Amino acid sequence: MMKTNWLCLWLGVMVALPLCALDRDFHAIGDGVDAPQRLDVYRRAQGYTILVTIDGRAATVSAANDGKPVFSLNSEGIVTLPDGRRLAGQTVVQGKEFWGYFIPDTVPGIGENDLLDLTVAYEGSQAILPDAVGSPLRVSGRKGREYNWNDEETTILEQISNTRLDFTDFAYDVADATVADLISGAAEVQGETLHLKAVLRKPADCTLRVLLDTLPDVGYATDGADFLLDNAMLAQFAGSQPKEWKWTDVMKVPFTREGAVCTWEVPLKAIRPTEAGRIRIRFQTRTSKGNDEMPSFGKILPILRPGNLAADPATKVIVSGCTPMYKAYPLTDGQTSRRIHWCFESWAAGSGDPLKFAEFRFPTVLQVRQMIVWWEDMPKAAEVQILLPDGRWNTVFSRQGSSGAESADWVQAETGAAIVDAAQEKLKKAEKNTFQFPVGTTTNAVRITDPKSLWIREIEVY
Repeated sequence: MMKTNWLCLWLGVMVALPLCALDRDFHAIGDGVDAPQRLDVYRRAQGYTILVTIDGRAATVSAANDGKPVFSLNSEGIVTLPDGRRLAGQTVVQGKEFWGYFIPDTVPGIGENDLLDLTVAYEGSQAILPDAVGSPLRVSGRKGREYNWNDEETTILEQISNTRLDFTDFAYDVADATVADLISGAAEVQGETLHLKAVLRKPADCTLRVLLDTLPDVGYATDGADFLLDNAMLAQFAGSQPKEWKWTDVMKVPFTREGAVCTWEVPLKAIRPTEAGRIRIRFQTRTSKGNDEMPSFGKILPILRPGNLAADPATKVIVSGCTPMYKAYPLTDGQTSRRIHWCFESWAAGSGDPLKFAEFRFPTVLQVRQMIVWWEDMPKAAEVQILLPDGRWNTVFSRQGSSGAESADWVQAETGAAIVDAAQEKLKKAEKNTFQFPVGTTTNAVRITDPKSLWIREIEVY
């Protein structure tokens, strides 16, 4: 993401920008040819930050409530109301590639419980993003009951790839300027090592911590952190209750502290024994005068997915078809929580497809260990399959029984043994399944199929 000075303008008065996180609460992606490439909306406690990815062309965002216009926002930050009144939006970022403005809830027409429908188009063009007819980007009103990520935040997360992400944080975002203030950081997997970097606003006498969540359904408090870096010491969560602060030392890792820059090198095998799954990260500073966190507590944690074959650029994603307004990209975009409108956070197969499927075809034969599936709706008779050398699909796992999380079981096709998945048992609606392939399984493609319906939020393959 572009780096810039974060200033804002509201009705001609220069003020400090209301602290706002760019953790992409709502987003829509297009091809960027006839309409802008991307529309991102970040819901905040007092309004919205709206970003548009463009190609040096002027564009206009239109907002409606139940079909009635609420406002339009152009590339210069001018907000136009239905009655012709014009207001100036607060500048967040401005450049050749994208622009963004903060729109407060005080704009007439934004109700407490409304869902605003947003679209964007290049000026003079009829093509809109989202590009399917009748499929605007839907975001919550002031109360945000459906979407609760409204707390102010300061961290900009830039997801570079499955294996790298960068952090940028506002200087002086903590209340006490004497606190050790985190201003930037990075996380990158190289080979078998997780490299971490945190930068303070200035050198400070403080404890540096990193919370790492790598194991499903266990860990400390809200983050679910399984491991803790406390300066150089790596420790594992040992509490019997999520809020019990209890850790067992594992090992010391390479740790450097030169001025305001701190770095760690963590062996992946020490924190990720299954060699699969997500790594979620939060940096912290601890002093006697106060603390800072990056991202702030309670906000979405950034994700690394080293080894995720499904999201590898060389993997070809093939789907049987799409329900109108849906696309295939949500299958691998990293979003697993229900925080955005259905058709932007999940993929749904077309109703007319004789066999519904989502396939991941690799450039060569690879070993596969597991597939993780986040469901929007659990299918009735789905199968997980691998492609054999002779071109036939072989079923490895299948679901037997009627619809509903408690009335059917996933079984191994060869043995008929039921699959016991801790994640499925914990989530009442069986939102996620983890399928462990037999040891030594190799293939150049995997897929999930169902004869009647497939509605899936995310798939990862390791």
